[in-house]
Amino acid sequence: NTALELHKVDPAFVNIWFLRIHRRFMRTSTYSNEFYSLLNKLNTTNLVEYVSSHGLSESDSEVLSMRLASFPDELMPVWQARTEPQPLVYSFSSYNVTLKSIRAMHQAGFNFFELDRFGNDIFAATADADPAIFDYLVSIGVRPSAEGLSVDVLDVLLELSYKQRRLHKNTSKVLKYITQFDASHYSRVARLRQFLPEVYQQLILINQDLTPPDGTEVNSVSSIK
Repeated sequence: NTALELHKVDPAFVNIWFLRIHRRFMRTSTYSNEFYSLLNKLNTTNLVEYVSSHGLSESDSEVLSMRLASFPDELMPVWQARTEPQPLVYSFSSYNVTLKSIRAMHQAGFNFFELDRFGNDIFAATADADPAIFDYLVSIGVRPSAEGLSVDVLDVLLELSYKQRRLHKNTSKVLKYITQFDASHYSRVARLRQFLPEVYQQLILINQDLTPPDGTEVNSVSSIK
């Protein structure tokens, strides 16, 4: 299993591998010009009619999913009208996802419990977004997970803490739910300990079990762009 072997090195390599496969797929996929034209016009009625009668390819479905957070009121009826739902890819950006859009998507029936085709959950995709989004997702019963092979939300938050040179505001929230840590977490914590000792101390005050075991190597792989 390639993903499992890459995960043993670092889950960031799983993301890179999945991304390469995905880009290759997208380059060879077919797109509907008619669907794109309707999507750009954001005409909900016409889009629902098109999707109900024509269906969507994987690539068209993914483009639709990428725009849901920006236009949930207009596009959730279209998402729900798909006759053959395709595997999801979480590609939300912290710049276009808001508490309002997440709430609107949930109220319209979006399944935030679902992992995407690469095993990512919604928390990894929205790690750097408004902390209120995390609180809302938890309030509806969704929980962050660290069981997948690709980078999880804690990997991302430790990466962000290093890059932003301060403990990310969502870290303490996530650590209430993720209490089992693996090598990728410890290697990222070891990097904080070496280069940002004040941030490291803040983290350890939240959970001392994050103290890296003896012999832990400092992470040198980026989990995020």
